[in-house]
Amino acid sequence: MPDDYPGDPLLPGPFDAFAAFGAFGVVFGIVFVLVSLVVATVFVVVIVSIVRNARRAKASGHDLMTMETDLAVRALDSDLLAPAEGIEARLARVDALRRAGTISEAEHAQARAAILASA
Repeated sequence: MPDDYPGDPLLPGPFDAFAAFGAFGVVFGIVFVLVSLVVATVFVVVIVSIVRNARRAKASGHDLMTMETDLAVRALDSDLLAPAEGIEARLARVDALRRAGTISEAEHAQARAAILASA
């Protein structure tokens, strides 16, 4: 140990343990510190992201505890995921509307033509 070392020779300095392994120990110490800083930075970014998302969801009037389920239910109940209705079913629905008097004969003919044109 050099003579100008300010500490007690019985109590090693902070990098003496790494220096005991030579250059590998110094490189290991630097890499360890850098990896620790990266892990800490990622942890902080994740926490900040969670807090920001929670605030935005709360400001929008959503419940954070059920938001994922609410979105899943909306997707499952939407027509987007439903199987496409066949031409026969669409024509039968238009015919039923005409029999019930909900639509006129002209609307019925227009709807049938649109259904057949989309086929």
